[in-house]
Amino acid sequence: MNNKIMLKKLTLKNFKGIKDLTIDFSKVTSIKGENASGKTTVFDAFTYLMFDKDSQDRSKFEVQPLDASNNVIHMLDTSVEGTLDVNGKTMILKKVLKEKWTRKRGEEQTELKGTETSYYIDEVPAKMGEYKKQINGLIDENLFKLLSNPLYFSRSE
Repeated sequence: MNNKIMLKKLTLKNFKGIKDLTIDFSKVTSIKGENASGKTTVFDAFTYLMFDKDSQDRSKFEVQPLDASNNVIHMLDTSVEGTLDVNGKTMILKKVLKEKWTRKRGEEQTELKGTETSYYIDEVPAKMGEYKKQINGLIDENLFKLLSNPLYFSRSE
């Protein structure tokens, strides 16, 4: 597994506190700013796209945007799309989290029944297993963390 992987572009829509952001990584890119300005959110988005985890290695974290009272803002799709260069070939990965709303017959109110995540590889819908297999074929998750996060130390469980 000797892949040369470069992140070329990352697009976030309604991801945590970021409404709409596209970062072009084709040149040298620096991400800097005040505390609580979104730096960690950008990294969270990328690790979510790749491994379903945030930058702290948590699989349970909120990706949907929150209001001032820390309640989920409903009726918005949350998406992260990354354009990668893998050994000289472009690969586009995308995840979209959608809420599932239903209305019972005879009732006016719709009810939230949960969320579902859609996966795309090069703009083609993929099943979760196919998506994860594609990612695992690119790079081992622990190796990625070791190379990309200076605060990461392998944890034995």
